[in-house]
Amino acid sequence: PLAEALLFSADRAEHVTQVLQPALQEGKTVILDRYYYSTVAFQGYGHQTPIEPLLTLSQIATQGLLPDVVLLLDIEPKLGLERNSDKNASDSFEQEELSFHSRLREGFLALADTLPEPFGIIDAVASQDEVFEQAKRFIVSLFHD
Repeated sequence: PLAEALLFSADRAEHVTQVLQPALQEGKTVILDRYYYSTVAFQGYGHQTPIEPLLTLSQIATQGLLPDVVLLLDIEPKLGLERNSDKNASDSFEQEELSFHSRLREGFLALADTLPEPFGIIDAVASQDEVFEQAKRFIVSLFHD
């Protein structure tokens, strides 16, 4: 888990430097499907590696670059795995036991509760249209408060 976290962080550091920072400097909007939260949740909570060093490593890798908004699509682990099994695209994480995925979900929710970034927790059990509407409502609420 630690070596994996280091590899993900090295990749993230390069991505921040080579892609994200230049795009932001050009005034572009950047949308990501994962960020350092995934490393902390997967390696820290899922694989039970100490959290603080992972947060420090992530801070270094991202150079402190934080998103304006984070959308967390929340679903019970068993249902999420069942839905994903239909896609025929399994990776090493999907092969983990249900207990791993339960810790992973708890980790993402803990990060949403403790980190300063605005997290919108979206009920991913809902239909795709409703998930979209939940996400839209959360994002719009950030600009109207």
